[in-house]
Amino acid sequence: MDEFKQRVVKKTYIAFAHGTIKKDFDVIKNQIYNKNKNRSEPAVTRYRLMERRKDFSVLEVEPVTGRTNQIRIHLKSIGHPLLGESVYAFRKDFKLRFKRVALHAESIEFVHPITKKCLRFVSPLPKDMENLIQGR
Repeated sequence: MDEFKQRVVKKTYIAFAHGTIKKDFDVIKNQIYNKNKNRSEPAVTRYRLMERRKDFSVLEVEPVTGRTNQIRIHLKSIGHPLLGESVYAFRKDFKLRFKRVALHAESIEFVHPITKKCLRFVSPLPKDMENLIQGR
């Protein structure tokens, strides 16, 4: 938990965002409202464009801060909500449909608290996201 608080745990996500994102990489810095604390808090998200598709962009996303729904809120704030988003955008407003939020926790990296070795765990892209990439 200390590593999370110190922001040394590195989490990487794969996200499918509506539309064509113009920038190859960027840092989004927007406040996010925390309803439990009844205040806005700073939030920072980095992204790198991996691929531009016909109706969506494939991104590698790293939340620098760890706010709830941060990636979903930040991508919506730049006009490119996640495919399948129904809380921060309306699915019906987009021609490309996806049955769930197209966000995948690809990897997590941290220093083991006892051995002090750097550990990295990777998870492959889920079938439904892989099928969309393959055009199935």
